[in-house]
Amino acid sequence: MTELVGRGAELARVSAWLRGDGPPLLLLEGPPGLGKTTLWQAIVAEEAGRGTRILSSAPVEAESGLSYSGLADLLASDLADVRAMLPPPQARALAVALRLEDPSESAADETAVARGALEALRTLSARGGRILIAIDDLRWLDAPSLAVVAYVARRLQPADGVRILATHRLGAPEPAGLERAAIERLTLGPLSVGGIHRVLRLHTGASLPRPRLLEIHSLSLGNPLHAIELMRSIETHGSADRGTLASLFGGRIDALEDGARGALVLLAASADRSIDRLAAAWDASPLATAGEAWPHAVRSLEGAGLASVVGGVLRPVHPLATHIAYEVAAPSARRAVHRALAGTAVVDEERALHLGRSTDGPDGDVADVMEATAHAVRVRGVRAVSAALFERAAVITPPEQAEAQGRRWLAAAAAWFDAGDTHRVERILQPLVDAWPPGAQRAEARWHLGIALDEAGRWQEAVGLWRGALDDTDDPTLRASVQCSLAITGMYTESVAVAQGWAAAAVESAERSADPAALARSLAVHAFILALAGQPGGQALMDRALVLEGTIDEHLGEWSPAALAAECARHAGDIPASIGHYATVLDRATTRGDANVEQWAAFGLASAVILAGDVERASALADLVLDIADQTDVMRIPARSLRARVDAHRGELVAARAILAESMAMARAGDETTHLFGGYIVLATIETCAGDAPAAARAYLEARTLADRLGMAHATVLRAHLLEVEAAAAAGQLAQADDAYAAFERLVNGSPPRWTEPLIHRANGARAAARGDTTSAVTELEAAVDDGLALPPDVGRALLALAAALRRERRYRQARDAGERARAVFAELGMPPFVAAADRELARIPGRRGGGDELTPAEARIASLVAAGRSNRDVAAELVLSVKTVEVTLTRVYEKLGVRSRSELGARVRAGSTD
Repeated sequence: MTELVGRGAELARVSAWLRGDGPPLLLLEGPPGLGKTTLWQAIVAEEAGRGTRILSSAPVEAESGLSYSGLADLLASDLADVRAMLPPPQARALAVALRLEDPSESAADETAVARGALEALRTLSARGGRILIAIDDLRWLDAPSLAVVAYVARRLQPADGVRILATHRLGAPEPAGLERAAIERLTLGPLSVGGIHRVLRLHTGASLPRPRLLEIHSLSLGNPLHAIELMRSIETHGSADRGTLASLFGGRIDALEDGARGALVLLAASADRSIDRLAAAWDASPLATAGEAWPHAVRSLEGAGLASVVGGVLRPVHPLATHIAYEVAAPSARRAVHRALAGTAVVDEERALHLGRSTDGPDGDVADVMEATAHAVRVRGVRAVSAALFERAAVITPPEQAEAQGRRWLAAAAAWFDAGDTHRVERILQPLVDAWPPGAQRAEARWHLGIALDEAGRWQEAVGLWRGALDDTDDPTLRASVQCSLAITGMYTESVAVAQGWAAAAVESAERSADPAALARSLAVHAFILALAGQPGGQALMDRALVLEGTIDEHLGEWSPAALAAECARHAGDIPASIGHYATVLDRATTRGDANVEQWAAFGLASAVILAGDVERASALADLVLDIADQTDVMRIPARSLRARVDAHRGELVAARAILAESMAMARAGDETTHLFGGYIVLATIETCAGDAPAAARAYLEARTLADRLGMAHATVLRAHLLEVEAAAAAGQLAQADDAYAAFERLVNGSPPRWTEPLIHRANGARAAARGDTTSAVTELEAAVDDGLALPPDVGRALLALAAALRRERRYRQARDAGERARAVFAELGMPPFVAAADRELARIPGRRGGGDELTPAEARIASLVAAGRSNRDVAAELVLSVKTVEVTLTRVYEKLGVRSRSELGARVRAGSTD
């Protein structure tokens, strides 16, 4: 390792960062030649000496087009130690990505790889202590590995014991994916005159006169590599060349003989820089056939100070040397080098990349190889790399092979879409749509382009493309797929009636096809849209779709019958059934490592369990949904809306308002009316939790207006209408309450679903209370409490409303009992805003709250610890209880003592009056 000169302060700062609790990623930044790698090496050596586990990668430019090359450097040798402790889908995805196992027929998922890497690192740290991930030259890390590093960097916590140290060239583009990560930056400055003097003595043995040293320091701007190159110029020419570092390297490369210059180009192009591999490629190159000897070329490079052999590997003096050599080489020389490297490659992906770079014109054979390799890479779950291979294959396909070329362009576009690059999809497909004649390929291009534009919020353009696709093809399978897309998008952006028409057409097309997958998907989509419209007939369609799905080996994705059956149950108000369906779909997706379906199922399950009152489970699921949304840019709007909804129930209203504002801004920007409807529902929830009935009523009114425009009549709409009645009545706005109730009655047309009955009683109770008819209000609310189908949060809210109605009737003892029961329900569910609402209602009831019951020994122990300032989590840990048990017990303590807060409890305990 090169001696570290003049970087003591930087070394100390990095050491402090390694042991601090700041950002998990530190970038060592600076221009080429300033000593980033030398400092990086010194830090790695120092940490290794302290017992830190080092996971390192020093990628080179030639590796940047490969897949998971850098991740293999970091984790391949350690995965076996922790694989058994990882979730099986993540362990499997990691093993396939690192080429430790062969892939299966279904594609792996890049998100599963990233999540597996994070868990592997955490597990390694937990078992073996601190870990330092060290990456030299982050810009050459291959894109899939960089995505993993960015994912990990965004999620590491100080307690994980994992740090990431990377070098990055100042001025180079910021590595993609790191924009959301917390990063500490250390920008290296120039060395002092004394530092440059020491560097020159270390590398050249020369000790310059002061004037000459100052000249070199001035010309190099304190850059040590530039100073060394200037010194070499003095030694060669007798004076310092005033050129840039790049021009100095270029001059030395120009002075090489042909063989040495070719060896440097070969070194630049090769990801494997072992002497044996390079020698084999040399022997297959034109330079060898011209009589040039490989050992002589290597000695020439060493003699010129441009490369050296270390441990059987040929290393350039600096990456700039190989980069310049490759850039200035003749195109024919570069192609020859890549042909030679392709002939000696042992990995198909590397061979295909070199073959693609070895030709500058159409080549059907090479295109065939690249297409086959692209499919293999895609099965390994590497979307962007497979997309680039498909694209290159299309570019070099001979024009006369039009069908093959079209197939490859379509495959490239699909892979780029899977990789999340919708702009690249548009750049590929729009020219093809414009240039291709009518037919199946143009129809497919229009369909895929429409999907990309719809994902980007340009649904009007997408609908136009899909309509054009239907004009282009009579193929019933493709028509069914296009019509399903029109149905799904129409449901979110136009109206349920429009969506229903397209869904029926999709089923008709699929019936004519011989494709059971197309029919299963079309039937499920139609059933789902019927459920949204509140119309009959959907269950028969769904049952048929589920039977078909059971006969199909392939996975049908997020719009599969099994997944949509869960959605139908939720939108039909059957929350227990929907929870069961979603949990099954989520479990299957997790087992497969399918992040897209996992996210979708987690969203649906969270939406269902929060209605059932399981806030903590909903919170964990919301984190998962948002985590995958930020990783893939899929479901970004509903993920934020869900997080806001959960935060509101947890009492974190500031956070809920902030993230809901993001969600609704995205929905407005994309004209996503259905998501905007959902946003207003969540806003009403936030206002309800804040105790602001007028604001909640306004939000529900906005949601009702949008639902009416869209023609929606599913369970969420029905529930929202009844909740609007309650909010408007509480705000004293009886006209709005009556309008909302009338809207509900129009939708159910005299036959309200059984699950709505407890909500109907609550709504009627609210209207009666607002009119001053407390007797009728009590009757309605008691019916809501006693209804066996009422979900726990709905029981709690009915009890709370009942307490208020009984108070107005001056039935104080019964009012207090209802209020205490409401408070206990919400405390058990973990809903602080409603606990607070119950406390406020109890405070309004005349008379002393609480009874004379003595505390049990367990209750007294918990009360004393809480009164001493201990958190619920601390109490649970000390007494070996669950946090939930502590919370429920504390609720009973509050009830018995008639206190409402921890401070009041502390005062009672200190006064000795807890008996």
